[in-house]
Amino acid sequence: VVLDIPQGDRSLYLVIGTSGGDHPTLAPHAYLAGVLGPKRDRHTVFVAKGPAGEARMVRALLDFVGDPAGSCVYLWPGAEQGILTTLAGRHPRLAPRLAALAAACVDLKDVVTKRVYFGTRTYGLAEVAAFLGYRPRTPTMDGHEAMTCYWDWLEGAGKPALARLEAANADACRAMAYVHAALD
Repeated sequence: VVLDIPQGDRSLYLVIGTSGGDHPTLAPHAYLAGVLGPKRDRHTVFVAKGPAGEARMVRALLDFVGDPAGSCVYLWPGAEQGILTTLAGRHPRLAPRLAALAAACVDLKDVVTKRVYFGTRTYGLAEVAAFLGYRPRTPTMDGHEAMTCYWDWLEGAGKPALARLEAANADACRAMAYVHAALD
């Protein structure tokens, strides 16, 4: 099976956490962005403390990524591309940089699952990565659990809640890189 996974001069793995409209007092916003770097050895995370911190977090992410031209920024699934579009609408000054980042994105789930049958219950990243042999460093955390952990941190749960959230994000980025390497 030839997967033809798009390649670039630099590979980054991006996972963005968002707080939807479920919270009774917080406006929807992106609260965390984690990136696994090109050598797959360093995870960097950016956190927003509430909706007011979103622009700062996005700017820090964009500064870290730099010019994405020639890069492949892998996602699983491609929901982050929609998040980047939403962020561009909320932060017009960052819109050109967000559009450039979105243009460098590759939906790894879409590329892989159209060509490979894994025998897993779903094509969720945790299941596919485990099927291929990845062992997470932390217990898997779904999106709702991550949001709840983030809300707990905002409400004073302290560094343990944030550390748990960052560790889960790092695992998701590493799992994506693992799947990519296993199938490349």
